[in-house]
Amino acid sequence: MEKKIDVDIQWYNGDLIKRLDLATQYLCNMLDIDKEEEPFFGIRRRSDGTAIANHAVHIGIPHITGRALDALLYTEEILGRSTPHHAENVYTRYLLECCDNEDYLPSFFDSEQQNARVVEFHNLREALEGLTWLIKLRDNEVARKFAAHFVDTVYSLTDFNSGALSYDMAKRMGREKEFKSISHAYPLVQGRLVGAMLKYYRLTGNLKALELCEVHSKSTMQNCFSPEGLLKDQAANHIHSITSSLSGILEYAVSTKNPILIDQVRKVYEIGLKEFYSSYGWCKEQAWLETDQGEANQVGDLIQIQLILAAHLDRKYYAHAEKFMRSSLLPSQVLKNYFIEEVPSPTGDHEYNMKERMIGGFGFPTPSSHLQKEDSSINTLDITQGAVQGICEFTKHIITDSDLGILLNLLFSWENNLAEVKSYLPNDGRIVIIPRIAKNIVVRIPDRIKPISLNIHREDGVADYFTIDNYVVIRNSETDLTYEVTFIPETFEEVEFVYHKPYQVTWYGEQVINVSPQQGIYPMYGSFSNKD
Repeated sequence: MEKKIDVDIQWYNGDLIKRLDLATQYLCNMLDIDKEEEPFFGIRRRSDGTAIANHAVHIGIPHITGRALDALLYTEEILGRSTPHHAENVYTRYLLECCDNEDYLPSFFDSEQQNARVVEFHNLREALEGLTWLIKLRDNEVARKFAAHFVDTVYSLTDFNSGALSYDMAKRMGREKEFKSISHAYPLVQGRLVGAMLKYYRLTGNLKALELCEVHSKSTMQNCFSPEGLLKDQAANHIHSITSSLSGILEYAVSTKNPILIDQVRKVYEIGLKEFYSSYGWCKEQAWLETDQGEANQVGDLIQIQLILAAHLDRKYYAHAEKFMRSSLLPSQVLKNYFIEEVPSPTGDHEYNMKERMIGGFGFPTPSSHLQKEDSSINTLDITQGAVQGICEFTKHIITDSDLGILLNLLFSWENNLAEVKSYLPNDGRIVIIPRIAKNIVVRIPDRIKPISLNIHREDGVADYFTIDNYVVIRNSETDLTYEVTFIPETFEEVEFVYHKPYQVTWYGEQVINVSPQQGIYPMYGSFSNKD
């Protein structure tokens, strides 16, 4: 088990490095020593207050191993720190083993079918993401071979007339039993695969992968969404599959400079999906079930959609991403363990040390609490990856370069070759910026600040600046000079209907600090003071 990280941080803490470290700790602690370190799927609270780690089959090894590698290796790339070797080796071994078959697709052996090999096509995206990272950061030749054959198999299974993965094609290959899940709804299979295919294409130049991005994007958008952005029946019920499809398709649309496709995805985000997410980022797990159980996976997806739209269409979407990150995704990470008890006499590793092992994961929050019921899931490995992917993508947009100057789009502490930024949000409206190149500094003005409260100083006096839309441009021609941007966030309350139920939502600037009523177990929003 990896070294424990101090978790004495508040629910609103915006330290993204610490958040990623905690998620890494969670992933490293999810290996079952009683089953050859087979990764657990997640941790669940029992009605008696204890917790248990569980395995999955259909979305077990073929699903969570690639996801874990995506989270671990993406974190390594962003933070410049080595992934814990033991956990990486375990996840790598299980991923490669499940893809080591004649089709090179992630497979499991189904005990209900005489241990026959079965492919759950919902898992394709996850496996390819893991293989791609092993190629990119580890130059893993087995992963390189498996991924190339993986793409060949998916290509052979695709009907290029309809754009669908085809059961008829599977039958021609003699795989109707192994591939029976191929006929599921579009986003569950090929739509959610587009983003992973695009990453693989960018890394390897595999033209079949690029063709699959095109045909699967087109078929998913045509069959699942109307031109107005509304959801059709084939969009189905699983919102994460919808949002992960849209984020990948949007990235593909931008890379191919397709404004029509970009706008169609934008409409689905702003119109078709709007019923299912709140102003602060909570998002339902299932579309058409009358339930207040959400899922952090799709919050990460929505943030990625917002980031792409902001970078390539309209910078106003950076405010959306900041609110969703501060007010939904980060508060949904499990940081406390007071709401469970340890099993007095554990019968196996699945009951051992759950209070520590659940820290850092993400799960299924309600609009105001981490758990819907006394016996709800606390967090899962795959949802944690979705959150981590969103955080990693987010960091790449905090400080960027432009013709105007150094852009500070997202008001979080971060540093790169352009600047070093220290943010005191959400408690204090104060941002300290030290440029590392001699260019103007362009800072996003946050929503909901008190009028005439914006002030900008440099270490040797008042700074010279002007505003463009919702950005302030600070004239700068030096490096390593300290600038300080200050403002006063406004506190206000509003009643919001979050999937048919009224909630009182309290904001402090772009940070939600309370949602009531607090229904469920382990409230997401606790004490908050702007004097911390």
